Amino acid sequence: SGASYPAHSHPASEVYIQLSGKVEWIVGTEKKTLNTVTAINIPPHTSHSMRNLSKDEANLIYFWYTSGDNAVLKEDAKLL
Repeated sequence: SGASYPAHSHPASEVYIQLSGKVEWIVGTEKKTLNTVTAINIPPHTSHSMRNLSKDEANLIYFWYTSGDNAVLKEDAKLL
């Protein structure tokens, strides 16, 4: 509870699936709070962060993907 993931970006596209919790997301310049099962698509090189607003744990699944250049999956995320 209360955990956060600082702003970062990476060259691969990413999808988070929020399964539970009340989470504040910032993707690019857009800020939203979600508390339902939701998928969030993050384009490559886009700043994103999240913060759990609930006293309970937030459960999320995430994966990176690419439409061709698999080398981007090996590059590290960059904290912003």
